[in-house]
This record gives sequence, C-alpha cells and structure tokens, in this order.
Amino acid sequence: MSVLNDTNYEAEVDSIYDELDHQIITPNADITTFKKELIIIWFGHNTFRHVFCGEVNLGECTL
Repeated sequence: MSVLNDTNYEAEVDSIYDELDHQIITPNADITTFKKELIIIWFGHNTFRHVFCGEVNLGECTL
C-alpha cells in the first residue's frame, strides 16, 4: 500500500478514487477503505498478473 500512500502519487490516487465514484466494493467508501479494497482486487484476484503478464491459453501466452 506504500505507493497508494506516497504523496508523490496523491493526485493520481485521488483521481482514481473520484473516477471510480469512491467505490471498489463498499459504496461511498472512505479513502482508506478504498485503498484496501483496491489492493485486494488488484493482487488478491490475480488481476496484476493478468494485466501485466498476460494469460496462458493452451500453452501460449497472450497479452
């Protein structure tokens, strides 16, 4: 969560927070809850791997 709390990226995080209407799972979540849920979705469901590493289908890797 260090990048999400880094003041160098505060504007980007706030923009994501606003564009997603303050919600990942919990409607109208506070920023702390939003960040925790973003981490769960991004890393807990292999989203990061899927987006940056692609998918393996029948032994072939595709992006």
